[in-house]
Formats: sequence, C-alpha cells, structure tokens
Amino acid sequence: MKLKDEIIIQAISALQDSGIVNDGKYDKEYKGYISSFGASIIQSGLLPAVIFYESKPEKVKLIYAIVKVLKSKLSNYYGEIEYNNNGIKFSNFIINRKTEKKKIEKDVDEAAVALKLAIRTFKEKKSNSNNYEGTD
Repeated sequence: MKLKDEIIIQAISALQDSGIVNDGKYDKEYKGYISSFGASIIQSGLLPAVIFYESKPEKVKLIYAIVKVLKSKLSNYYGEIEYNNNGIKFSNFIINRKTEKKKIEKDVDEAAVALKLAIRTFKEKKSNSNNYEGTD
C-alpha cells in the first residue's frame, strides 16, 4: 500500500492531538497497540476491533487518532463521527454505515498504516522500571 505524504502528515498531527505523543515522545505500549490493531481487524472484523479499542481507556486514543486522520482525509464522509463525554463512538458510525463496510475498512487500514509509519518520527519514552539484578 502506497500512502500519500498528506496522510502521513495528518497521522503525525493525529498522534499529537490524541495524546499518544507528548513532548515528542510516546509510551512503548502505543506502538504495540497500533501494530496489533490491523491484526485485530483481520481476526475479529472491523466493528469488534473498534468496539474493543473504544472500551479500553488506554486504547481509545488510537481510535481517536484514526478518526482524526479519516476526518482530515475525507471530512465530508467522516465528518459525522461524534465525540461525546464517553469518548468517540466510531463504532456507531460503522453500524450506521454497514453497507459501506469495505470502504470504511480500507480507509481505516490506510489510516492505521499511516499512524504506524508516523510514530517512527517520534522517540520512545525511556522506561522508568528498575531492573533488579540482585546484589549480595
């Protein structure tokens, strides 16, 4: 899949807007969340994967970032996605557009790949865990 530069630029912005990247750095977990999202879609389907990610506070940031990329890419089509106090309900948008599932899945896949590439432009935060090596 060849991505246009504009979608990668939007993905960089979406990573920052979503809170995945702060001060030019991201937590290691988010690289894993982004990488596993595509596999979740293949394994479970688009709607179950989105619902799962929306239901986890630490993972909903990825859905937010995907929606930001989609809105910037195709604002006329994805402009109706609502945000509320409980977070993003991208799943509602998918349910209401079930006849257009293939188009949405293709767009989401493209956005996820763009985020996967874009996160490489930032640095991973250093781990704060102390490795105990036992001393006598």
